[in-house]
Amino acid sequence: MALSSLSLAQEGKVFLVTGSTDGIGLHTAKLLAAGGGSVIVHGRNELRVRDAVAEVERVARGNGKVASYTRDFSSLQEVKRLGDDVKRDFATIDVLVNNAGVYKEGKELSQDGFEMTYAVNVLAPFVLTSALHNIVTSRVVNTASISAGHSVDLDNLNQEKGFSSHNAYSLSKLLDIILTFELAERLKEKPFTVNTLDPGTVNTKMLLAGWGPIGIPVESADEFYVSTSPDLEGVSGEYFVGKRRTRCRVSRAPSPARLAFGRWPPSRGGPGTVCRQPPPSPESEGCSNPLQGSLPFAGGGGWVFTPPGDHSAEPFDPTWLWRRLVDRRAPAAAYDRGLRETLWRLWEQQTGVRF
Repeated sequence: MALSSLSLAQEGKVFLVTGSTDGIGLHTAKLLAAGGGSVIVHGRNELRVRDAVAEVERVARGNGKVASYTRDFSSLQEVKRLGDDVKRDFATIDVLVNNAGVYKEGKELSQDGFEMTYAVNVLAPFVLTSALHNIVTSRVVNTASISAGHSVDLDNLNQEKGFSSHNAYSLSKLLDIILTFELAERLKEKPFTVNTLDPGTVNTKMLLAGWGPIGIPVESADEFYVSTSPDLEGVSGEYFVGKRRTRCRVSRAPSPARLAFGRWPPSRGGPGTVCRQPPPSPESEGCSNPLQGSLPFAGGGGWVFTPPGDHSAEPFDPTWLWRRLVDRRAPAAAYDRGLRETLWRLWEQQTGVRF
């Protein structure tokens, strides 16, 4: 979306975008500012926050202002302080975009003793939404992911058994969807809506760290639509993929034919084949550009996929797999009200906050 093509439809509105010093968050903040909105930039590093503010100010149009706060979401106390900061400085905010997130290569604990991915991606938006829900007037938007998992082990939310970076991230994104649906139910009498979205498989630093460059440019991401579109007035408790509203999915694995082993490039393995690495073997020798980890339905190692057809004259599109094999609808677990209520009580206990 070209910044210069935006109307000033966001004038007079205030948007808080967490994790807006880079990636999708920064892109969203710039779109909102270019549309005339006042934007609150947030990050954990003061220098990067300052740089992001400068970027947002360069594209700001109309009467919008740019404010900023530096708070580290690895501490729940810092999350609460951000809420206090915003309430002190703003009587109301129109839209809260819970965008901040982390992907950790190894297991780390937050300042409160929680697995870091869980703390930043799940507990932080729970706490911040609790702190601000009385001054939000229009929308709460939570960022999910195509990588959201399918099930919740209530005894292993802190990833104490069998830690995996991908599992921790996938769980956190499923929990974000669950949190969204439960917020929408519990806060349905409030003046704002609560929705979640998969903004697209975007080449953010998290995707690059976990899977490699298999996504789309960050400029193609879409948090702006769910945050601003008048078409979504009154729509709450929904999961969006870009601009498309989706419903429940039943988890299913790809057909065995899709997972037949082969080689990349097509000249060596032929179309419609899959190459796995590591571990190295004669069968996997010659693989290149692997997805740097397991996919939601495939355990262990990296996978390289060759789509069917003759691709000898065109570059391999690594996003083909995601578009074709991953069912991009809200996981069935997110519709389990009993599970949602159990998690809600647990989050209240873990964070010490109440709505």
